[in-house]
Amino acid sequence: MGAPLVQYQAGLMEVLVTSGSLSQGEAQPRSTVGARWVESFGKNWKNRSKEPITPRTDGLWALPREKERLVISPTFADFPLNVDVRSIRIPLELKQLPGNSNSMSVNPVFVFVPGAWHTADSFDVVRDLMHNRGLATEAISTPSVGAFPPDKGLHADIEHTHAVLKEMVEAGCQIVLVNHSYGGMVGAGAVKGLGYTERRKAGLPGGVIMVVWMAAFVTPKGKTLMDMLGGKHAPWMVINSPDDGYCWSSDQETIFYNDMSPEAQQEAISKLKPHTYRSFNEPATHEPWREMPSMYMFFDKDGAISLAVQENFAQTLGNPVTYHVDASHSAFLSVPEKVIEGLEIALKEGRQQSGIAVN
Repeated sequence: MGAPLVQYQAGLMEVLVTSGSLSQGEAQPRSTVGARWVESFGKNWKNRSKEPITPRTDGLWALPREKERLVISPTFADFPLNVDVRSIRIPLELKQLPGNSNSMSVNPVFVFVPGAWHTADSFDVVRDLMHNRGLATEAISTPSVGAFPPDKGLHADIEHTHAVLKEMVEAGCQIVLVNHSYGGMVGAGAVKGLGYTERRKAGLPGGVIMVVWMAAFVTPKGKTLMDMLGGKHAPWMVINSPDDGYCWSSDQETIFYNDMSPEAQQEAISKLKPHTYRSFNEPATHEPWREMPSMYMFFDKDGAISLAVQENFAQTLGNPVTYHVDASHSAFLSVPEKVIEGLEIALKEGRQQSGIAVN
């Protein structure tokens, strides 16, 4: 096995490095990890932890499947004092060398973009189930969630997400991009220039084969999230007085998690972070539904974005694939299996519409 395989599999790893005090919320967003330091990671890890990690014959440093939560730093310069614990997933079943092939032999990757106040770990439940099915996943935290100071907005989120997707696409990945809520605006901007069909015409590997709006904002170019709300934030969106640059959420049990147990609600709420208010006032930058396959996944009992509003969003997409889940705004937590069923449809439709043959 050569370098491209290592680069492809390493590109599916993820890491969140926390700088400074956790209580201050100073964190770099989760991102993909380049192959250039995979070997260094393996060698250094042996000297800093009791957890076993071993080299593989194909050039990768492999983690046991049951050992997926580790502490890691890309540079090791500040290891281990300023590093938080997050999951690192290496889909060990991915062994196909990516390239320009238009067949099912290239493994797809489902990439999740979270909504406002949420981070990548909000998808851990559904991703673990997908991993058990042999489906590769990635999740990207956006810089504006928990930013300190509150100087990051939608455009910073788009830039960061685009960089992560670009690395994966250039490594040959076929991507199903799954955007939740506010993440619909992030993902829409981030996929510009990364469509599978567009890249295939240019003789380039990989690309986004389907964009999924999962109870998400579909926002025309030039419009802000506040524009989509009619110029007024929802009653449960809290702006402090005096303004500290953040927007906070309230009544989360009803708005986000209305079909979950009290215990599960509190666990989810404990992970929420403040979101910079500027994120909701920066305009959308791209309309990918004009050039890429699209799906709208409705969450029928959503307390944040009503079904009627979701239906209006879906109309903007033109003629998308549609799928309904009878659940709350966070169906990926309450009924993850139903969400996975919809995502498998998204994959099938994305491949068919992208002209990818099924072996």
